[in-house]
Amino acid sequence: MTSVRTMPSLFRGRQLAAAALAAWFAGGCAETPDPGPCAGIACSGHGYCVASAGSAYCVCAAGFHPAGMECRPNDPTDPCRDVDCDGHGRCVPLDGVPSCDCDPGFEALGALHCAPAGGADADADADAGGETVGPDGGCPAALTECEGRCVDLYADPQHCGACGHACPGGLHATGTCAVGNCFLTCEPGWSDLDGVPGCEAPCAAGSPTETCNGLDDNCNGATDETFACAAGALTVCTTRCGTPGTGVCSAACAPPDAASCRPPAEVCNGADDDCDGAADNGFDCTPGAAGSCATSCGSTGARTCGPDCRWGECAAPAEVCNGADDDCDGATDEGYRVWSCPVNGTRNPDLATCNSGCVESAACGPAPLSVAGTVTLRVCDWEGSCSPNYFIDRIVASGNTISIQQSSGWSGWTDIGSITLAPTGLVCPLDAGLPCSGGTCSRRASCVEVSGCP
Repeated sequence: MTSVRTMPSLFRGRQLAAAALAAWFAGGCAETPDPGPCAGIACSGHGYCVASAGSAYCVCAAGFHPAGMECRPNDPTDPCRDVDCDGHGRCVPLDGVPSCDCDPGFEALGALHCAPAGGADADADADAGGETVGPDGGCPAALTECEGRCVDLYADPQHCGACGHACPGGLHATGTCAVGNCFLTCEPGWSDLDGVPGCEAPCAAGSPTETCNGLDDNCNGATDETFACAAGALTVCTTRCGTPGTGVCSAACAPPDAASCRPPAEVCNGADDDCDGAADNGFDCTPGAAGSCATSCGSTGARTCGPDCRWGECAAPAEVCNGADDDCDGATDEGYRVWSCPVNGTRNPDLATCNSGCVESAACGPAPLSVAGTVTLRVCDWEGSCSPNYFIDRIVASGNTISIQQSSGWSGWTDIGSITLAPTGLVCPLDAGLPCSGGTCSRRASCVEVSGCP
């Protein structure tokens, strides 16, 4: 009898409909997202569906091979039965296990597929077989660079769950990788009865009909192949957040429910793989996210998260007029010119606008006063003898006239002379006292270029 057992491994997952979900989030939540090419494809319960380049194919668990959208058990008497290598190669048995010898221009993928080598479907090729990393580095979404190649950590037996983690074989068993976990698959004609890794018991067919019991009843190299999964074996299941996980197949040969399905580890794909409510946690950022950053010249720039969940370069902002070098070109406030009005201090980046408002106004004021009038206070003869001309009793100012008066008894006061003060007109205080007609006066000046910002 033949059974499938698991070996410890680092576990990595992938959201099968990541591209469809990304498009849904970008367009809003008005409609239910398209599950993509893998919708409704269960791969017979013995594998998982991979959507790539708009098409879908099955990656099958150990002991099974893809036939269309199904995973069928290997035939120990004819391992290549039903294996068509996508019509681009021929199947050859290796130690009782089918493998593909692909046509020129095509390469074999770990899931018994032949796809164009480095062609338009290079991302699909790499999903299971591994494409060479391009000259600029980096791998397509859901693939990881390992030893210079882009590989699928879900299916590559040399890099299962992590780079360099190869799936070892065992006694009468081969190591294979499915959903990021290493499996031991018993060779045809052998079975594992003690639960210890390895297949120590020769198989002798006892019944032509397979039953759900975790054993290879019909001795064809597959266990419980007519059921959804092999009882007691690790199998593929759907987690509570919709990602492909793993769990133990029940005694009734049914995959575990979502609550019992162990989520995979988080990978960089914009989705919540490990069902903790956060996408791409553990990475620097989520693809497509934008954030601020400090530039080399100390300004605040912008950066975008790349498809590898790493921040891109910090892009400097455009120069603004602030006395600093914003765009990191070594110059400050380049491209800015400002003019200033010398009479009122206004500033403007446009010379004509500055000149049109470069005006100062003031109210016209009185000009200097003129004085007229003479008062003789004493008289002298030719011999130089002088005597008072008048007796002055008071000086009186009224309006613009200063009067000199003496008492005239009970009759009042008599003017003996006066001095009259009279203005000469109005002048503008802005132009050194030049005359103006009244009201206000103004003067206009030309703006001059100065450093700084408007």
